[in-house]
Amino acid sequence: MHTAAEAPRRSDRHLRRMATGPSVLLAAGIAALTGGCATTKEETAVATMREAVAATRSGDLERGAALARQAQVERPGFVDALFLLAAISEKQGNRDVARDAYRSVLKSDPTATAAAVALAQTLVADSRFDEAESWLLKAIEEDPGAEAAAFNLGSLAERRGAPNEAASWFILSSVLDRRDPRSPTHVARIRLAQGRIDDALTAAEVAVARDPTYVPAQDVLRAAQAPR
Repeated sequence: MHTAAEAPRRSDRHLRRMATGPSVLLAAGIAALTGGCATTKEETAVATMREAVAATRSGDLERGAALARQAQVERPGFVDALFLLAAISEKQGNRDVARDAYRSVLKSDPTATAAAVALAQTLVADSRFDEAESWLLKAIEEDPGAEAAAFNLGSLAERRGAPNEAASWFILSSVLDRRDPRSPTHVARIRLAQGRIDDALTAAEVAVARDPTYVPAQDVLRAAQAPR
């Protein structure tokens, strides 16, 4: 298992090589709904869940929750339905209820890294940082490609004043998701604060290349390019 002190040893050269190339958990967690079910009953549950997801995304949380509970009746142990109920509880501000539901998801499916990340975020919201980090590390252990877990580990490391560890996690996040400008922007800010201007410039260029309209990336690029 990775520990906080063993953040991936990712060099800034990873970002340098990407400089010339080309965190909604609810959507990520429920996008891959089960398809090709074996029975009509299961197919009915999946169809109900699709309605639940649509209702939730439209802002009708009560209908989304009711449909998710219906899907659980149609297909007992339906993890996607439990995840959606957890996410709805979180949106409604019921973090304790959400945490219990996320833990139930993970008990049923330890590989559900989206649930681990969501659980960690509810813990961060209550300043329970050590617990949050523990769940995020478990997510990385289960799935080394869990980009959201790496990003959130970077944020936690940055919060407790460990910039190099934070940069390592953000670089891993950036490698895992080569479209999102946020991770390289964080790396650029960290390197700029450390006086590592070339590394900051490289990371900022990656961020801007990914999204030229992303203002934080534009700001850090200008700061890295400023005369010294």
